[in-house]
Amino acid sequence: EDVVYTHYVHGYELPPQLTPEDRDELIELANFVVGMQWGTLSSVAYVTTNFFKEVKARFTDAMDNKGSKFYIYSAHDTTVLPIASALRVLQPSIPKYGAHVDFELHRTTDNKYMVRVLYDNAAAYLPYCESYDCPVDKFFAHLDQYILANWEQQCRSGSNKPTDNSGSVSTLNWILLAVNGGLILAVVILIVVGVTRTRRNAPRNHGYMRELENL
Repeated sequence: EDVVYTHYVHGYELPPQLTPEDRDELIELANFVVGMQWGTLSSVAYVTTNFFKEVKARFTDAMDNKGSKFYIYSAHDTTVLPIASALRVLQPSIPKYGAHVDFELHRTTDNKYMVRVLYDNAAAYLPYCESYDCPVDKFFAHLDQYILANWEQQCRSGSNKPTDNSGSVSTLNWILLAVNGGLILAVVILIVVGVTRTRRNAPRNHGYMRELENL
């Protein structure tokens, strides 16, 4: 899907075996897989734990007049996606090219701190705060839902040492395995069908070959 999507975004021609309908179907299937992967609290928290800890630490320093005023982090779409999904600023789907999430900390005239989240330069409505501006304590409380207390232990143990949400993660892994297998099978079928179409439409030279044989 990555190859097809990058060709589509940058305006490159698709391989002759893939039609625009095939492209749209592959992207739709990929979005379905992404939705299954990042649609649960247990799966998202594995990715967001360390970064959300970092965000909280940076904001805490800023409120204590410590640290820098600006930080930038570089990431892949598979990093942006779970973060944006956890913040409720993006439905579980593939982020568009160049997508980015910005965090702003503002101090009001009565010395209260508010957080604003922007997705691709547009202020995002935060449903857990019922506003575009969120009190920092309420914002931190939302982030805490996506921070695992024993992140390292859970990542190292895998399925050998069950945790509170290991059952849901294990079930999710089986679902993702089945969906990914179906996606790969769909790609193979599309390629085979495309090759078959190409061969059927190719000009036939049997008459020409017979003429050569007669010579």
